[in-house]
Amino acid sequence: MTNLQLEARLRRAAGTYRRMAPVIPDLEPRILAHVAMTPRAPSRQRFGGRSLAIQLAATAALLIFAIGVAFLIRESRLRQQPLPVTTPIPSASPTPPKSAGGGGSYKYSVFGMGMWHPGGMMVTPSIGWSGGTLFSRTTDGRAHWTIVTPSDLRNPNDTLRTDYLDATHAWIVQDLADRTNVLRTADGGRTWHQGAPIMHSGASTIQIDFVDPAHGWLLTEGSAYQAFTLYRTTDGGAHWQLTSVSTTKADAKPGTFGCPQWCLVSFASPTAGSITSLNAVITDSGMSLLSTHDGGVTWTRVSVPLSASQAQCPCFVDRPVFLDAAHGFLVVWSAAGPIGVPIIGHLFVSADAGNTWSARALPGDAESDIGFSDPLHGWAIAASVVDISSLDFAAGPELPLPLYRTDDGGMTWVRVSNALKLRSGNGEIRHISFLDQDVGFVFSVQTGKPQLLKTVDGGRTWTPAGGTLPPAPVGG
Repeated sequence: MTNLQLEARLRRAAGTYRRMAPVIPDLEPRILAHVAMTPRAPSRQRFGGRSLAIQLAATAALLIFAIGVAFLIRESRLRQQPLPVTTPIPSASPTPPKSAGGGGSYKYSVFGMGMWHPGGMMVTPSIGWSGGTLFSRTTDGRAHWTIVTPSDLRNPNDTLRTDYLDATHAWIVQDLADRTNVLRTADGGRTWHQGAPIMHSGASTIQIDFVDPAHGWLLTEGSAYQAFTLYRTTDGGAHWQLTSVSTTKADAKPGTFGCPQWCLVSFASPTAGSITSLNAVITDSGMSLLSTHDGGVTWTRVSVPLSASQAQCPCFVDRPVFLDAAHGFLVVWSAAGPIGVPIIGHLFVSADAGNTWSARALPGDAESDIGFSDPLHGWAIAASVVDISSLDFAAGPELPLPLYRTDDGGMTWVRVSNALKLRSGNGEIRHISFLDQDVGFVFSVQTGKPQLLKTVDGGRTWTPAGGTLPPAPVGG
């Protein structure tokens, strides 16, 4: 074989593997260019001695080695096994949101028993939802609300559970004597599709929770706050499968979970989720909750760093609230004195979908609203919980609104100076929510008249938000 034939063969081989491994599109030209720049002895090249043969052999070896590397890269990509990366991923970087269509929705802690908010919850500056039997939606920033509950479900005697994921996906759960019906929408409530019913005897829905348009869970209970059952869907609610049931035993058998009373469930991803018992048992060694990593089939206990010396019970454990597929927060409410008031919030955060929890300090001595718009930015009102069932707004001393915010996931809190009154002779602030670090809303009741206030500077100044309030829930 002549030198020209050898070079032509090498070129053909390089071209073939270049087509197979496009990750190095100019592999062969680079090598040949490198060879062309390598100094050679003119006399030996001219007469085709052993030096030229060695040179070509070395070039061939180098080319074959590079082709081999390209081939391994190609094979790695085909097998979806990425090569090791030496640059670490920053631990503080938030993971993608639970739903690509979501984002911007304020997640708050109010005992986890439903999504209805008196002012409606916004998922974008213009689109928001409000739950209850009169499930409603706005597309113009609360200027108008449209009831999206199908007309045949607007029975005041019905108890409906609702859940929304993003601007377009939402669900309605209807409990009947012998079955539960789940309706789903993917167009903002314009059309609804009912899935296969869940057959049962006298169960009622506690929660419905979706992490994306396909994966969701439904938690039901039997009589006397017992016999909890967890169902799962992988097709948006068209079909449901029995996943696990509650048990009083402390075992971890697949298909069971040890939560005998007042259970709450929350998922971070199609596989990871948590279950808490609202009526917490906190001992000197701490408290625990249940965690799953197989979609709800197998549950194990994980510890939460809160001991009986830190929380004077009776205590109430909210469901964990997950902000994305990894980050979540948990609030445990406990009494500050023997009569049970004021209520103190204890905050815990997780960065691994609820597998471990870390304590975070909250500002002040007592808390009411606590929530986050993303893993870093959150707000808290550091004051005793105001009795929202009372109509005597003049009762008690006047209180400024002690609003705090965090920009580091609850590590530190900063007081936000503002002119609002948490309580005065004219009324009180009842709920707060934020879309992002700047835009937020409070629901205020002044002399019996509800009003929405809006901030665009992170809570420092507030003005009437305008628009209307969503229809109040009926029956649920």
